[in-house]
Amino acid sequence: MSKIPSNLINSPIVEAITEVRFSSDVPHDAIIGIIYNSFKKQFPKLDRLPLLSVPEQIRSSDKTLILQPLYKLDGKDYSLQVGPRLFSLVTKNQYPGWTKYLEELKIVFEAIIKLTFIRKFERLGMRYINFFEEDIIDKCNFSLTLYGSPHASKELYLQTVKEEGRFKALLQISNSAKRPVGVNDMKSGSVIDIDVSSDTLGEDFSKDYQTVLIEAHELQKKLFFSLLKDEFITTLKPEYK
Repeated sequence: MSKIPSNLINSPIVEAITEVRFSSDVPHDAIIGIIYNSFKKQFPKLDRLPLLSVPEQIRSSDKTLILQPLYKLDGKDYSLQVGPRLFSLVTKNQYPGWTKYLEELKIVFEAIIKLTFIRKFERLGMRYINFFEEDIIDKCNFSLTLYGSPHASKELYLQTVKEEGRFKALLQISNSAKRPVGVNDMKSGSVIDIDVSSDTLGEDFSKDYQTVLIEAHELQKKLFFSLLKDEFITTLKPEYK
C-alpha cells in the first residue's frame, strides 16, 4: 500500500494496550496505593486481579509473574492496570482513535512521572488486537507452503518477530480465534495481534516518551496495513487526510 490510511470506518480494533515496565525502590505493596490515590477520580473502581491469590514470595521470585498486573483501576473508557513493575492503559468498548488514545496516554504518563517513584523506565510495549468475523488468511500478503505445495487450514496460527530500529514487533495471526460477546456468547473469526516494544528507552524517556509512543504507533500502522492486501483494506472503508 503506497499510502497508509489515517482511519478505518470499519475498524477491526477490539483492544489497545500500552504497557510500561519500570524499576523502583518503593515497596511493591506501596506502589498501588500511590497510583490509586493519584487516579481514583479518573479510575474510581479498583479490582483485584486473580494473580493476587498467588503468595507474594512466589510472585516476587518468578520473573514472569512479577511482570504481570495485580490490580485494575476501571474508568469509563479505559482501564489502568498496575503491578509491582508495570502499568498499562487499556481501551474499553470501541477504540476511540489514536488522537484520543494518545491524549489519555499523555495524561497518565505525566501524572505517573510526577509521582517520582519510578527509578528507571525499562520497556514500552504497544499492543493492538484486531478481530475479523471471517477467515483473513487469503487476504494477507504472505503465502504458506507445506511439503512444497500451497497450504490452507481452517485452524492456522502464525507467529513471527520483526525488528525495526529500536523496536521489536511480535506478530500473531490466527483464523480460528474466539471473541467473547456479551456474557455467554462467543464469536468465531480471525485475529491480527501486533505487539510493538522497545527495551532501549534511554535516560530521557520521561521527557521524550511522546516521541516513542508516536513512533511505536506509526510502526503498528505500517505493519498492519502492509500485512493486508489492498482490495481487503478497501472493504474496511479507509479514510485519508
